Amino acid sequence: MRLPITVWGLALGQALLVSGNILLVSVTALIGQQIAPSLSLITLPVALQFLGLMGVTLPAAHLMRIFGRKAGFLIGNLIGVGGAVLAYSALAAGNFTLFCVSTFLLGMAIGVGQQYRFAAIEGCSGSQHPRAISLVMAGGIIAAILGPNLAIWGENLLPDTQYLGAFAVLIGLYVLTTILISCLPLARPSFDELHGEARSYSELFRQPQLIAAITAGVIGYAVMVLIMTATPLAMQGCGFGFSSTASVIQWHVLGMFAPSFITGRLITRFSEAKVIQTGCLLLILCVLLNQLGTSYWHFWTALVALGVGWNFTFIGATSLLTHTYRPAEKAKVQGINDFLVFGSAAIGSLLAGYWQSLLGWEILNLLMLPAIGVAMLLVALSAKRHQQKGSVPFSGKGTDPFNFLGRLMETSSRSGIVFALSAFFLWAVAPIYFKEMSFVPATEILAHRVIWSCVIVFVLIILLRYTGALKKSAAITQNAHGHVGFDSAYRLKLGNLYLGHSEQ
Repeated sequence: MRLPITVWGLALGQALLVSGNILLVSVTALIGQQIAPSLSLITLPVALQFLGLMGVTLPAAHLMRIFGRKAGFLIGNLIGVGGAVLAYSALAAGNFTLFCVSTFLLGMAIGVGQQYRFAAIEGCSGSQHPRAISLVMAGGIIAAILGPNLAIWGENLLPDTQYLGAFAVLIGLYVLTTILISCLPLARPSFDELHGEARSYSELFRQPQLIAAITAGVIGYAVMVLIMTATPLAMQGCGFGFSSTASVIQWHVLGMFAPSFITGRLITRFSEAKVIQTGCLLLILCVLLNQLGTSYWHFWTALVALGVGWNFTFIGATSLLTHTYRPAEKAKVQGINDFLVFGSAAIGSLLAGYWQSLLGWEILNLLMLPAIGVAMLLVALSAKRHQQKGSVPFSGKGTDPFNFLGRLMETSSRSGIVFALSAFFLWAVAPIYFKEMSFVPATEILAHRVIWSCVIVFVLIILLRYTGALKKSAAITQNAHGHVGFDSAYRLKLGNLYLGHSEQ
């Protein structure tokens, strides 16, 4: 079944808006480096862009619920035109404060544009939702080619001030998008959306699917933004020119959006859970690649992996989110999701410049690993809970692409083997960690290891509901030895909880 013309129009609109966003990413941190009064404020304009994006999400969602998508999108694009004009004036005058205000307004325009992916599913059947979301996101492929080249072309378009021409181009992009949106037949709010029954936020957040979807979106986006924003600074520190940096960003954005043509079909066939988990593994691959070197090809390969990983986590999380609300709850759930997702992106962009200058490129990347692990854990727990209830996990169907892993995980003892192999893998990459943390005293590292290991194991025991088995194991040990202590037999019994054995 063909997708409606509205979806294709929104995909083109997304292409134009993302082109402008890529142009901003390519030049904003560099402009901040030129005119910011302090090194710690270099990426403040980028952070304010995301703060504007975050701040507009909830009001925009509720505004569109009342007045419709078209009115909301037109207002957003007009704000974008104003922000681009202000940025042009600020850069011409070398005014950092005014430039920060302009990026905040541009962030608001981008935040309204993020609703394009939700508007795309409103004229489609449920089975078309993943494809519609993917097609709108695929508009970024045009942006991946257009955006960096516009940045390079606009860098010296006006000879008086570097990068000034880029904002003249940005004004044109927002004008074109405004004209396009005014021509699209976007649907008005339905009766159910306006007058239907809606649950409270506390009730909505009792859904494991909603928690998993928002967490995956938040962490996937934050990791991507932090590494992407720090990349131009890291490459400049390694002696690369602006054209090399723009090329890496271009390929990164291609990685972000090119898989969109197949991501929707992958979700339909294999489930949101597996697509999100695959995306998280690609984010981990990006981190590991960035430990191996700082050549052009190291940056290129890592940023492509980062882009594809973001695509899988973000589209998977967005598709999963659509299963968690009723029509009257649409504005609440979509608004709070985007508020949290882009709020995390704002924090990531603000920290990028500071962490890059304080910690360096390698350690900045390593700090992403725990957050990625949390996303993978919550998605896995949510999928497991759906399986235990006898429902199909998320929306997936068809052949499992991870049959080998599925067979390996059929028994709890095999699960223990997988966990053990995972532990050995973590130890294999430990030398990289200790090399990068050589400036921290060994006793401090050991203290953190002991404390956080205890905390994490305790949380896992509660989440996985192993408290009963733990008490039983403790009772057996007490009967056998007359006391409960941290002896070797007790530790073996704890290990057996994960290996699936019960020692009698």
